[in-house]
Amino acid sequence: MWRKIFYSLKNSWGLNFLKNKIKIILKGHGGFYSKMNKKRIFIAVPIPPKIKEAILNLKKKEPFSRINCRFTKKENLHITILFLGNLEVAQLPLLSQITHQVVEKFLKEKEKEVFLKQVCFGPFSKPRMIWVIGESEILKKLSEKLKEELEKNQIPFKNKEREFLLHITVARFQKGVVLPKELKNFSLKVGWKFPLKKIQIMESILKPRSQPEYIVLEEIPFL
Repeated sequence: MWRKIFYSLKNSWGLNFLKNKIKIILKGHGGFYSKMNKKRIFIAVPIPPKIKEAILNLKKKEPFSRINCRFTKKENLHITILFLGNLEVAQLPLLSQITHQVVEKFLKEKEKEVFLKQVCFGPFSKPRMIWVIGESEILKKLSEKLKEELEKNQIPFKNKEREFLLHITVARFQKGVVLPKELKNFSLKVGWKFPLKKIQIMESILKPRSQPEYIVLEEIPFL
């Protein structure tokens, strides 16, 4: 096969032949070629630095300090409004346009506060993380409207039927760790809040042996 490729390069169609062969080889390796044309995307709200510091200090407090878990890096702390998953790169401009339009619809809303109320273990059905949970009427509206508009424009996203739950993933349990029964309903009240000032379209790059890398693709002011 390689001899055929070598001689084909002498011909005008040789480069195209080689490109097609490479595509076939890459597709045969777990769809690697198709993954190159996609990005793992989510829409998020950044957390103010002072609240990030307060969140990271939880690792020193009981009962969180005695749970064997991996705490989220400071720069990775965020609130997810909507997780899209693997999205075609060609669809990113349309996603940007839709997100801008949705944000504009809510700029005149009076209530733009984000309230963080308690620290607990989640998900509630089978806890395997430490969460900060809260509420925000504006984030709930944004999440619902984004789902509606993305569906209209045939842009895929995850968890279509799941209601918006405002939470920050503070830490994930290490493999094999089971939360003691007496802590299942534990919660620590906090009184953090901040005004919504911007929304980010983010790319998540998974790392096999470390936490994901998050890249801000676009920042949309909410002022």
